[in-house]
Amino acid sequence: MSWTYEFDPAASDIAAVRFEIQDTDPNAPLLQDLEVAYAILAETGVEAVEPQSIIPPGLYSAAARCAEVLARKFGMQADEEIGDLTITWSDQAKLYHDLAIELRAKAQGMYAPFAGGLTHSFKQAARSDPDRVQPAFRRGQFRNPYSGPGEGDGGGPFGPGGCD
Repeated sequence: MSWTYEFDPAASDIAAVRFEIQDTDPNAPLLQDLEVAYAILAETGVEAVEPQSIIPPGLYSAAARCAEVLARKFGMQADEEIGDLTITWSDQAKLYHDLAIELRAKAQGMYAPFAGGLTHSFKQAARSDPDRVQPAFRRGQFRNPYSGPGEGDGGGPFGPGGCD
């Protein structure tokens, strides 16, 4: 089993995830490299590489999965009290549970909805952008020039120009 952290989150995907969950202490490793690599693969479909290659939504998802695993790991351990010494694993479980929720929210927030077309100039700029993915639907896409005039409006039974 191996555990590595170069104190540079940009050094590798594993280091970036370790940084997010703060598994950065070589004297108290929480997850092995292969476990973190599995979380990255499971969440992003990409194998962990050096230098860092996964972008933030995938990074946050993989880190959230690791935090969920740690919450379960610490949640299964009973709190201990030996004399004046108290070890509360439940506090660590709660910490990682809350961290997992925060990281999942970050990952999902990276895909915030976009409301475009709010101004005429914005719509014109978007239409003229050659790199823009064209919309799947457009006004008049079902227009049939062969349907003939209909109901006095010149466009068939569905209004002007067909069913749009």
